[in-house]
Amino acid sequence: MITLEQDQLKISFPALADELRRMTAGELEQVTSRLMAEDRASAFASLVESDRRYSSLNEAQMRGMQEKLLALTPDRVREAILREMGRPWFLDSQSRSGLEATISFQRTLRIPDDGKTYPLPPGLGLFPLCHVDDHAEKVPASWLKRGGVMLPIYQAEAVWLSFTSGYPCALKVGTGKINAVSGQSWTSLLSQNPQDYVILPEQPWLDGYCVEQGYIRQFIAMPLGEGYTAEEQVTGSGDHGGVQLQIYPLKAKIYFEQSIRPEFPKALIDILLHLIPSPRESQVLFAAPVALRAGSNIVEETRSVLDMGLGAGGRMRQEIFKDVRPLNAWDTTASSRCFVHLCNSVVWRQITGHKPPHPPFTAAVYARYGLPWFDYYRDDIEAVPGSSVLKKLKSVYQIAQHKDEPSLLKQEPVEPTLIIQYGEKRRPDQVREWVE
Repeated sequence: MITLEQDQLKISFPALADELRRMTAGELEQVTSRLMAEDRASAFASLVESDRRYSSLNEAQMRGMQEKLLALTPDRVREAILREMGRPWFLDSQSRSGLEATISFQRTLRIPDDGKTYPLPPGLGLFPLCHVDDHAEKVPASWLKRGGVMLPIYQAEAVWLSFTSGYPCALKVGTGKINAVSGQSWTSLLSQNPQDYVILPEQPWLDGYCVEQGYIRQFIAMPLGEGYTAEEQVTGSGDHGGVQLQIYPLKAKIYFEQSIRPEFPKALIDILLHLIPSPRESQVLFAAPVALRAGSNIVEETRSVLDMGLGAGGRMRQEIFKDVRPLNAWDTTASSRCFVHLCNSVVWRQITGHKPPHPPFTAAVYARYGLPWFDYYRDDIEAVPGSSVLKKLKSVYQIAQHKDEPSLLKQEPVEPTLIIQYGEKRRPDQVREWVE
């Protein structure tokens, strides 16, 4: 299920959550029965022996705690188990926060296409998104057929995709029916040879086409029909444009076995502190409930002005992380798919009645003020090798030079000074900078 909330796409999987809920409820009953059958006196003796705080208990206090244990009910044990586990979010049928992926489109700097490799530019705010169906009378019939959402973008403007997910997912990203990771034609299937998707939550963002291991070419919006887009370079025609997204969750059974079952307590001693008073308290500790986790169709005639696709821009350092799971770990029966139409900002107001965002400032202006750039590095995940197809793409600036019209796309080189490192470690060749 896909929803649009605050200019972000929210993808959730209610059926998968129901399946996780059933498996967890079944395991909860089994563990409760097993813990109820344990020798409570032995469990309490082990706790007293391992926790020095209990050494000061007098005989009456010891007897009182033992009586509490003898009076245990299955309901109290279940409650203690859930508190120990942090109350799994999916046990609440109204919650979807854990089993939800979020995808947003970020405005950003267009980095120079000057042969240099740049760090990641900043996000300059979300692109506004709206439902295509809300403007059915003013968008092309082809847009209505594909459905989805649309966003306004200027010619030669850059964009990057931001991802968050509380649940493992495989996400395919296509631009004009060309896979942005593998360079292959779009299919609804997943492939690992070559890998044609990114893995969430490990992959926090995607800024462009994967051209080499550790390097991408920035996504740049250009009109269809002029030969700039990756779609036109690879297929010879610009029939689709836009961005296509398809996401597949990890199979519920695999997630349960790897991430949920190991969290259940193994013995009664693991939950005793939720069942008896602490040495300094005279009443049973039952904390407050734990919060759940985490007019006429004015555009058909101006189709070439309206429709935008993505071409390749400057070179940037970014890894696309390799999936170490087997391909059959992903649930291809539960996928969600969305088409994101790129609407030229020139006609956005005519369609929606809303003013498009102001054009972003240049990388040179940004760098002049010493503002930060970014890098994301992890040495615990291998990067995919990059696509030989995408490596052959001509950049939008190279095509503009060939057309003898480079003025729109020309940018002066910049020197990023402050690079902020994300991830668990810095790159081996990077010196941590002093930031006051």
